[in-house]
Amino acid sequence: MRLRRATWLLAVLAAGSVAALAARGCDCGSGRGPTLGGPCSGGFDCDPGQVCFDGTCVWADGGASDGRLEVPEGYESFLPGVHLGPGTENPFAPDRGNSDGVGLDDRGDLILSSDLIRMQYLWVANSGEGTVSKIDTFTNPPREVGRFYTGLDPNSADPSRTSVDLAGDVFVANRAHNYPGDADDVSSVTKIAALEERCVDRNGNGTIETSRDSTPLPRSDGSGGVPAGQSTDECVLWTRGFDPGTARDEDESEALGCRGARAVTATPESGVDFELNGHAWVGCYDDRRAYKVDGRNGNLLATLDLSPCTPYGFLTGVEDILTIWVLCRDMDGGPDRSVRSFDPRTGRMTTLPDVPGNPYGFALNADGDVWVTFMGPNPSAVQRYRAADGWVPLEEPSPDFFGSMRGIAIDEDGYAWAVATEKAEVWLIDPARFPAADSILEVLPTTNDPGGRPTATCSGTAIDFDGNVWAVCMGEGGADGSSPGWVTKYTVDRTGGRPVVEPGAHPERLQMVQVGLNPYTYSDMLGYHLRRFTTREGWYRQRFEACPGYSVRWNRIAWEAYVPEGTRVVIRGRTGDTLDELHAAAWVTLAQEPPDESPKDIPAGTPPDGLDEGHHIELEIRLYTDRDGLSPSVHAVSFDWTCTTPIY
Repeated sequence: MRLRRATWLLAVLAAGSVAALAARGCDCGSGRGPTLGGPCSGGFDCDPGQVCFDGTCVWADGGASDGRLEVPEGYESFLPGVHLGPGTENPFAPDRGNSDGVGLDDRGDLILSSDLIRMQYLWVANSGEGTVSKIDTFTNPPREVGRFYTGLDPNSADPSRTSVDLAGDVFVANRAHNYPGDADDVSSVTKIAALEERCVDRNGNGTIETSRDSTPLPRSDGSGGVPAGQSTDECVLWTRGFDPGTARDEDESEALGCRGARAVTATPESGVDFELNGHAWVGCYDDRRAYKVDGRNGNLLATLDLSPCTPYGFLTGVEDILTIWVLCRDMDGGPDRSVRSFDPRTGRMTTLPDVPGNPYGFALNADGDVWVTFMGPNPSAVQRYRAADGWVPLEEPSPDFFGSMRGIAIDEDGYAWAVATEKAEVWLIDPARFPAADSILEVLPTTNDPGGRPTATCSGTAIDFDGNVWAVCMGEGGADGSSPGWVTKYTVDRTGGRPVVEPGAHPERLQMVQVGLNPYTYSDMLGYHLRRFTTREGWYRQRFEACPGYSVRWNRIAWEAYVPEGTRVVIRGRTGDTLDELHAAAWVTLAQEPPDESPKDIPAGTPPDGLDEGHHIELEIRLYTDRDGLSPSVHAVSFDWTCTTPIY
């Protein structure tokens, strides 16, 4: 293991100047440092009280004069700089608005923290219209902030499962069951960026054209570099089919076709450069196979035969996060109804003992227990599997209480939230009382309409990062209906030791958001499962104003960090003369450890290769790890620039 701490020092410039980074070797008693008059490329090369002006260390304005070794007459120059970290004027203060996946240790250093992950968007597949709705879970009330067409064309969409990767972007599995009857299904997977900074300005006009409400941008007519039939939205990054005709030279695996793409999960792995690539596994129900897809471009990375399993749902493992769990459901009465796991590194498949019924939805808790729901009432609507106990069914509270179930999710305290489909209810189940009938603590309606919506059906449930619960419901008529569906949010009170909703007494705790036709999602639609058990990336941002009324020149960056082997720290920046320009600017990598050592010159130029001048700068500190339980820590970051202006 490589353990190294980069050096980072603070100092104060001589009288009349502002704080700056200290360099080395100041002879404070002599009145002049040994670097005075020497060559420099930034303030780090000069001693306290000096600045780097036109490649030479000179006295800063207000310092001791030494003829040519001061800022030339007619100019004023100073070195402000900023310092971040505990004990500075800018201590790290991560919150919902400026960070994700990071927290503070006991001394105020920045570290990775699963407790502070904040994925913002819920992604709901509207199967009946070939779109996906993007719901902002942070607003109150929640609202739809984007809707996107998916699939290769209108006939090969029919999305049903979504899975959010570690960056918050989403993969959408398109079943294509509405393809013309005389042709095979042409399933595909679509990737959509959550933030506009990751969208692609395809027409180069400097603006991201994307949906920001419930109206999707149109499908392409074949112009503008977007294949005919696919979304023109610049946040829809790509769509990949699996037909042999879609083969690419860059594929590492063969495209063999895909009918009924249902299962999908993002992966938590990282590449050798520590960039979390957000790959995905897509399961093809009718073909009994799975594809691994490169999240950057849709290239095929691997193909796996899952026979005899017909994959209906995927989840990443808990004890081994690179293992993929599969729910195998048979809709045609076949023999394979099981829960399995496979290791993509070895191809090894492990099957749990026979599932007592035809499973539909499943979830994993922090201990690796498997919870499964069933469409039929027998032998039980919900079962739990533990290695020591085998399959244990939930006891029925009263005759005919059970019915068809679909989605299920487990919160951070181990409570299960299961969807009763035809009843349009969500059941809150206490794991400590399970399997007793009284383990069902609450039976929650999915509508706040006084008359209810008895003909509706509900499909999935999800947990957000504030511990609240969401349910996805189809409109009247269910899967065959033409009415818009909705998403229900339950604001959960956890102050009393167990989760409580009680919407009868607290109607404000139940909120509804209308989405598209036939929403049908019961996968990791918020990224909660993936991020809850795989804290592998986090970031922190802070914005500063630089040299108002002066010209600015970026000099160097320094940092103090603990970076054990298997982790990485990356510091990025972007600039703009206005805040609007700043938010639209591309990020520039300023330093990354390893391999960089502190301090480091800041590259000048045009993004992404260099940092533009600008009077606003935003710094981003990103932390990465490639193994569970191991985090880098950042104690301090300092950023050095020079402000210069003529004196008129």
